[in-house]
Amino acid sequence: NIVPPKVTKKVSIDGGKTWYDSKDLPDNDSNYDYKLDYQFTANGDYTKVLLGDNFESSQWTDLSKATVTDKSGNQIAGKFTVLNESGKEVTKDFNNHVFQTDGKKEVLQIIFTPDKISDLTALASSDDPKRLITLSMNFKDVTLKGATGAELSNYLDKEGKIVTPNIGQLDTTSKTVTGENTKDKITKSNVTKVIPPQLTPMINKYVYETGVGSTVDLYGKDV
Repeated sequence: NIVPPKVTKKVSIDGGKTWYDSKDLPDNDSNYDYKLDYQFTANGDYTKVLLGDNFESSQWTDLSKATVTDKSGNQIAGKFTVLNESGKEVTKDFNNHVFQTDGKKEVLQIIFTPDKISDLTALASSDDPKRLITLSMNFKDVTLKGATGAELSNYLDKEGKIVTPNIGQLDTTSKTVTGENTKDKITKSNVTKVIPPQLTPMINKYVYETGVGSTVDLYGKDV
């Protein structure tokens, strides 16, 4: 039985005690965690399984803390890499905070590639006719800290708030019944958002000097 894949994403600001679709941050330098839950069937002749997160460039996380686990909490062996919008690997630049400081709004893809697809499909229970696989990808201590005012201003909404969205996704390629061709499937998650407090003076100054976000009343009495 082929069951449609499902990806669910949540954010936490209390170390994983509670999870939300969107959350206000206590301050701009706060740490937060992302959790992505993936569910898909082992009833597929997979040639590719990639767990991904579309990561806005204003954010940073230490990839050495990132994990993928099964439903029992056991870690899955594999490798994390970062791709830019052109599909080029930029893991080293990401680790060095390059994208937080170049002032460009970009969606980076953090990709987890398992060492062996068979390690994933082996997780399915023989007692389950749907043969569902459940995995969790976790990013700890994600932060906007280190992003320049130029970078953060890319995420201003009409109310003058910095809203950072995030979407996870699952990429699979499997062989068709005949085995002669392959078919690709991309499954996206819900959108999570993190929102720090109202604009900091650094961003006010940048926006004022460059005119970015000039439709926002940044100098109202409430700012």
